Amino acid sequence: MERMVDVQVAKDLLEKGHLYLNVKTVEEDNKGHVENALNVSYMFLTPEGVNKWSSTCRVKNPDFLAQATSILKKEDHIVAACNSGGRGLHACVDLLNAVRFEMLELICKVD
Repeated sequence: MERMVDVQVAKDLLEKGHLYLNVKTVEEDNKGHVENALNVSYMFLTPEGVNKWSSTCRVKNPDFLAQATSILKKEDHIVAACNSGGRGLHACVDLLNAVRFEMLELICKVD
């Protein structure tokens, strides 16, 4: 089962024992993350593809699935999040396509 939840519901789920999968970039994660989070970046920052609007570009972590599934079990109940929900959603889709987790939640927005 998968669904999108707000921050309060996610907090309640974590208090009930769900695991927190943080898919933020390393740079974002260095600014702070949820205590006891499992940190697996879904994307990396790279100078490739820069343009006049941005000095960096994000590229997908080619090892995301291998890294995430090496620390998660199918029966784990997981809350996944990034900063705004976009990468978290893509991470959830990838995980659900690769491994049918029993419970996978996505936080809509985390600041």
